[in-house]
Amino acid sequence: MAAKQRIGVVGAGFVSFHHLVAWHAIDSATVVAIADVDRRKVWARAREFGIDAMYESAEAMLDEARLDAIDIASPVETHAHCCAVVVEGNPATPGFPPTPADDLDVVGPSTRIQLQGARLERSGARAETVHLDLGADYQSAFTHAAEHFATCIATDKPFESDAADNLRTLALVDAAYRCAEDRR
Repeated sequence: MAAKQRIGVVGAGFVSFHHLVAWHAIDSATVVAIADVDRRKVWARAREFGIDAMYESAEAMLDEARLDAIDIASPVETHAHCCAVVVEGNPATPGFPPTPADDLDVVGPSTRIQLQGARLERSGARAETVHLDLGADYQSAFTHAAEHFATCIATDKPFESDAADNLRTLALVDAAYRCAEDRR
């Protein structure tokens, strides 16, 4: 049996719970380290999920832990910085893809997709409305992404998205937040 993949998580807040549940569902991976600037949060998550190594920064975790992958579960406002730290600190270690916002409106030349709470609607030639089970679907999104990463690491297959694609996605999400704040 191959050795379990060693995962490090950056962030110990709300969304880290879903990331950690996802990783714990994967037999071929184990979370061995977690980092967050808030000592109480990192200690609580480490205790809750049986993680031995705790760090006060992503930089410290990268310097000390031997990791196969890094899952960035930090708040939106720190996500880009954490991605840069990971890429600069260990460019061979893959990161975890960002997740979508809860409300989203994407308008194209012939189609519009809106996500509002549990309602996902596509208009245009292939119009449909889907009502999501947010509890199950939200966790499922994290679990499927973690499974994909674990499989790619184990089989040396390419990821569905790479670091450059994830950074472009973060830039797009950041621009969307700025537009929403400016009501554009």
